[in-house]
Amino acid sequence: MKNLIKILLLVFSASLSYGQSPKSIEQALEILNENCSDSLKETIRLTDPEKLPNLFYPWDGENKTLMDFTSHEKKLRYQKYYEKLEIYYRKNIEIITLTAFQQQLNGLPIKHDSLVSHYKKIDQKWKFEDDNRSTIDSIRGVYIPKDIPDCFIQIDSFWSDSTKVEVKAWTEQDFAARTHHGFGRWIRNNWQLWSGSRLSTYFSEKGVHHPDSISWIILVSYHRYLNNIELKLEEQFEPYKKDK
Repeated sequence: MKNLIKILLLVFSASLSYGQSPKSIEQALEILNENCSDSLKETIRLTDPEKLPNLFYPWDGENKTLMDFTSHEKKLRYQKYYEKLEIYYRKNIEIITLTAFQQQLNGLPIKHDSLVSHYKKIDQKWKFEDDNRSTIDSIRGVYIPKDIPDCFIQIDSFWSDSTKVEVKAWTEQDFAARTHHGFGRWIRNNWQLWSGSRLSTYFSEKGVHHPDSISWIILVSYHRYLNNIELKLEEQFEPYKKDK
């Protein structure tokens, strides 16, 4: 009987540490402390709080503990815990949790209430942005161009003259292909082409919907702009009008 009780306690303890969303910040910190290696804890101690989630899987890290806390597919009990505190966005929940863990690792007071108060304001701002993303000019702190000429202004501000001279010498197809998975990905993600923005609305009104198609047209058009070649936008739009 005693052995059975020990086994049940071990199973219960393991269920708290692995594969189960915590019910509070206190339990989350216990689970992190158990499941993070000493080397990961040392990295957490020294990392900018906003970048802490990147230390975990599926981003730049291998530790999967954080995946048990929140989910895109359904609301886990840890997310429901934060909903009561008026924090709804997964990233904010993760940053609050990991910042509290960082404070604990550094022997500092855990200022959970202050973190919640700070990220509640960010949460509210993000909610406003998401509710109005097809019209507002900035989302998540990044300016969103309103049309193709506005894209050129932004890219001009990013790139040095030497970079422009270099890419100007490439063919437009070579330029678009070589930048599609680098700068093109930045465009798709930061100009919110996957989630909707005034730029994606602009292209949708032209009949072009898929973010890959949109970023390709922007890149080709920018290369033509650098080389003082006619953009021929309608001709560029046409092949992509059936892509969604």
